[in-house]
Amino acid sequence: MVSATPLPPDLKIIFLPPGTDFTPDDAGNFVGAGPDGTFEVTGVSEGVYVMLAFGGHLSSTLVPIHVGNSNVEKVSIPLAPTVTVNGRVLTEGMRTDLSGVKVTFVRSNTESEMRIGAIASSDGTFTAADLGIGEYDVWVDHLPSGTYTRSIRFGGIDVLNSGMRIGGEPSAYLDVTLSAMAAIVQGRVVGSSGDPSPGVQIVLVPEPRFRRRPDRYVLGSTDASGNFQLTPVPPGQYKAFAFEQIEPGAQYAFAYDPQVSERLADRAVPVNVNQVRAATLELRAIPAAESPGGVR
Repeated sequence: MVSATPLPPDLKIIFLPPGTDFTPDDAGNFVGAGPDGTFEVTGVSEGVYVMLAFGGHLSSTLVPIHVGNSNVEKVSIPLAPTVTVNGRVLTEGMRTDLSGVKVTFVRSNTESEMRIGAIASSDGTFTAADLGIGEYDVWVDHLPSGTYTRSIRFGGIDVLNSGMRIGGEPSAYLDVTLSAMAAIVQGRVVGSSGDPSPGVQIVLVPEPRFRRRPDRYVLGSTDASGNFQLTPVPPGQYKAFAFEQIEPGAQYAFAYDPQVSERLADRAVPVNVNQVRAATLELRAIPAAESPGGVR
């Protein structure tokens, strides 16, 4: 049952299986509710799910639902007012049109991620509406060429790594600072026989505190001569890998699965990236057969 007084006429309920990422516009996942807020989901297999109710500038938290071999009843989903966050994208060392920069608020639990995006105007200002109370990571993409996200601050507090909590109507701006002071990482990849390896996938895995941030992974591939060049690379500590094959998104296993890091530890090449300066590496290709699981 969804509880609020009064219930919003445009109430929507989302019921999702494990591991599903979604936005508020994912209409295919909506569950209908009666005028009194009651709802029913049928034909559900055993497992852990997540529910969210929202509408009329109200939202619930992400509610985990554990389904066993019997019916789950009397699930209560209280609603609370949503908030609006205003922000601005700033640039460091350059002036450029910031139209199209996307700031995404990622509301997570252990099973799913809800993403709410805001698009910046030419002067960098943006507004994210209808954010429910909870913890959010902030991701920034569609950046101007050659830039990276140097900092994200909310009310003077750095939230780049720690994320931000929305618990009421915020009075502070969310300030996103982009920098053009990025570096180049270049080098070549060789196979077991020492010959150049074309078409190999290069992954720079950031230090642990950045591994939940997609924008801190740097990807590329080798050319016909086994050479590669990656840019822009934010300053920091990385582990460089060269994979003969890697599934899309599989690099994020380094953030969630410690066994991946342990299994590939002897294949990693440490690299310390400083601002602007180039780093040159020589990597050995990791054969697909030696990398079972999500990373190949």
